[in-house]
Amino acid sequence: LSGTFPKIYYENLGKTFIDRKDYARAATWYERYMSVDSTHPRILANLSDCYRALGDKENLFRMLRLSVEAKSTNPGVYSNLAIEYTTRGDTTRAIELLDAALELNPDHAISHANLSLITLRGHRYDTSLRHAVEAIRLGMRDPVLFKNAGYASYFLADYSNAVLYLNEYLKAAPSDQNAKTLFDALERR
Repeated sequence: LSGTFPKIYYENLGKTFIDRKDYARAATWYERYMSVDSTHPRILANLSDCYRALGDKENLFRMLRLSVEAKSTNPGVYSNLAIEYTTRGDTTRAIELLDAALELNPDHAISHANLSLITLRGHRYDTSLRHAVEAIRLGMRDPVLFKNAGYASYFLADYSNAVLYLNEYLKAAPSDQNAKTLFDALERR
């Protein structure tokens, strides 16, 4: 019982405190769980959520890495770790993780959206457009996706679609002067 009982006890206490939004105490119990079993992907993901809520970026990063190393089957873990790598300037690793997330679930809209953002910055317009459109198809309506699709279409010389996507974006963000200028120029063209 020494291995199983504490894990059940620690996990239940961790969950109880997460439900109460007491992330510091939840983290304490999940860390105790980790002292018994440090490879459970779901516990690692729960612990990373606690650290995210507490603003502890280093422990968040550590837990997400451990969760991926433990072969988590949750594409959100891979997507969240990709964001952490992006903020650290490692977009190559971020793209690898987002691709892994999409291998787990090809319909993971957030991974498509994140890939769209990263690849647009990297001037990979065809890839950015494909992932933005896929995220939109999967139900995401974040205006930035329409902006990405519009800019990617523009750089791919697909001006009619650029106008359509930028028009959708500008409905949500009419004060974006750069997008408005590009939209007006394309519309005149």
